[in-house]
Amino acid sequence: MIKRLEIAVLLILTVYASHADDDKINLSVLIDGGKSETGQITATLFDSEKNYMKNPTASRSVAVNEDGKAQIIFEKLTPGEYAVTVYYDEDSDGKLDKNLFGIPKEKVGFSNNAKPRMGPAPYKKARFMLTPEKSKINITLKKAK
Repeated sequence: MIKRLEIAVLLILTVYASHADDDKINLSVLIDGGKSETGQITATLFDSEKNYMKNPTASRSVAVNEDGKAQIIFEKLTPGEYAVTVYYDEDSDGKLDKNLFGIPKEKVGFSNNAKPRMGPAPYKKARFMLTPEKSKINITLKKAK
């Protein structure tokens, strides 16, 4: 009897696991504002206000294309609330260059094109709901002020 129950539970879990990815969504982040074929763009994904700018869900970097644009795709995400930050690593050194006061010298951007104020844009301005209908966002890089 116990053996049959174990087999039944195993079968249910196998079926569930095989369909778990059916509810996942790919997020496409389209970024513009770079220089033609110069540098790379890094996008970082956050899944909550608590984790924003501290504990990213994922991060990806890609080269800038001939139009000064890039596309970054975050795959197999659970629908829900997210925020994205991006920076333009123009010199491809793998980090965001900042001035003496900590202000970025390279262009940055946030989902919803939220504007930074004395630091990164607030999570409440950058957050968006990822759904099957809203799985693409556009971000324009700008100089920090």
